[in-house]
Amino acid sequence: MGLGRDNSPKTYLKLNTKEEKPVFKVYEKSAETGKYQHTKNETFVSGYFKSINFQVNEYKGETTEVFNLTITDDGMDYVIESSLSMVGRGILNTLSSYTELGLIKISLATRSKDGKSFPTAYLTINGDDRPKWKLSIEEQMNLTKVTKLRDRTDYDRFELHEKLKELCSNLKPAEDNILNTVSPELKQAAEEADKFIKSAAETKKEEVSYDDDDLPF
Repeated sequence: MGLGRDNSPKTYLKLNTKEEKPVFKVYEKSAETGKYQHTKNETFVSGYFKSINFQVNEYKGETTEVFNLTITDDGMDYVIESSLSMVGRGILNTLSSYTELGLIKISLATRSKDGKSFPTAYLTINGDDRPKWKLSIEEQMNLTKVTKLRDRTDYDRFELHEKLKELCSNLKPAEDNILNTVSPELKQAAEEADKFIKSAAETKKEEVSYDDDDLPF
């Protein structure tokens, strides 16, 4: 069984930014019931990129578009689910600045601005702890329709979401991603087996001779 196969065990992490501090709500399968249950909260997760997809969830008649980012480490798939919130968009925008992804680390925290606290996510991608956004703030605003009302301002980010989904569709595991890497031990074993097979074939070739009557034509 290889790392990152579809039948790998899974742990689900739902990004929650509605608490005082942002957290990943971790859901693990119970050995007793076989059902997933909330077991703890985390602020950090890491693993090698496997896939990303988008879907629409429905709850009590309301629909929410979410993405599922799957990373894998030590035989376990971690499926991170997030809405396309400010933090979620930031994650997608940062991932999109790379076409090939290896090791991904995500840390959740809060930052302060003008006396207010906001949730945020800090990413390390392929060893780069200061990755940039694919879309600048100006580009994001150009893809956002802003409507100013008497008591509030509405933001229609449909075009921005579609652009982020388009960018994410090009993401793939890097060549040095653990999913594409053969361990040195396995590689050595394969080379030794190949040498043995070639040696045995040469020996058999030398030992076996045919008379004309033995040929099949």
